Amino acid sequence: MRRILLILILLSVTILADENNLKNLKKFYKEEILNREYTVVKGKVIDIPYDDTNEIRNISIESDIRYQHIKVNLLTGTFKGETYTLRNTIDQINPYKLILKKGENILLYQYEKNHNLTGLKIFERSKENTLYFLIGIFMTLMILVGGKKGFKSFLTLFFTLIIVIFYLVPMLLKGFAPIPITIISTTFITILTLFIVNGINRKSFAGIVGTILGTLIAGILAMLASNYSNLVGMGSEDMQALVYGSNGSFLNYRGILFSGVIIGALGAVMDVAISIASSMWEIETIYPEITTKQLIKSGMNIGKDIMGVMSNTLILAYVGSSLSLIMVFFSFKLSFLEIVNLDIVATEIIRSIAGSIGLVLSIPITVLVTAMLRPKNINS
Repeated sequence: MRRILLILILLSVTILADENNLKNLKKFYKEEILNREYTVVKGKVIDIPYDDTNEIRNISIESDIRYQHIKVNLLTGTFKGETYTLRNTIDQINPYKLILKKGENILLYQYEKNHNLTGLKIFERSKENTLYFLIGIFMTLMILVGGKKGFKSFLTLFFTLIIVIFYLVPMLLKGFAPIPITIISTTFITILTLFIVNGINRKSFAGIVGTILGTLIAGILAMLASNYSNLVGMGSEDMQALVYGSNGSFLNYRGILFSGVIIGALGAVMDVAISIASSMWEIETIYPEITTKQLIKSGMNIGKDIMGVMSNTLILAYVGSSLSLIMVFFSFKLSFLEIVNLDIVATEIIRSIAGSIGLVLSIPITVLVTAMLRPKNINS
């Protein structure tokens, strides 16, 4: 009895020690990530008094370091309107060389203590104006080409971003189970998108069911394949960076991988589902005497035509995002066996194939649901 009591006491002490270590580790991450010593401010290069980036030097590139002295007028922040001279160091061996020009807007890390400026460090060129311009062109074209539906499409895009940024991502960072959270998010995105753009009708209901089931199938297949191949979801650099940047929250990285599959497949699957439902709706509207069997056959024929193009779209989207990585493999002349067994490559293959399977299966699902939602007085 005494031995059992002693073991229980030792176990409780061990558990308390582990909990304290976990709390200390989380506190360390929180202090490292959240308590930043700088703020990001915007500035404009008004002059470059010294610049040796164009000099010709007969030295090895490894030891070739160039300098720019730039005068920067701060456009934002506590010290807005003030001008400072900074040194921009350019390492010639670095493929990404930040060589600045007069008139450019740049972002800087601003360090201050007791309301006094203690340092400025060049961070990056300012690119947001170009992005805003492209977004403006995109919005304008959507409205000009699509009219009322184009405006509705823009609204659905806005709501999608709201759901992802203010619900999905924060919930995942808090450690909630990724799969249920992603299913809830994709369901809301699908319902809002199809109801706003196409209205509340049989066509939208069929598209919603086809989309949700197709994306769920993609997620389940990815989960099964990942479990069988022992993928942990840590193959990419962004996932590895998330480990450090998650404020000490020990997240379900494999679950986040499946969530990425579902989100990645959602757009293509939704496109296929609503295209088939809309086509079958139009056929039924023009030819109301068509039997349900003939309507199903027509829907499947339409789905077959869409299937090849959309599968290519989904796979090419994944290939495009990994193009530089593929070029690295060819540059190092890695064998096929080496490449496919890398965690990051296997992850991307599972993403694309699972998404494509979900897309393919959404075709018969949408066709059958559309046929089932026909009024009962139609000949079958």
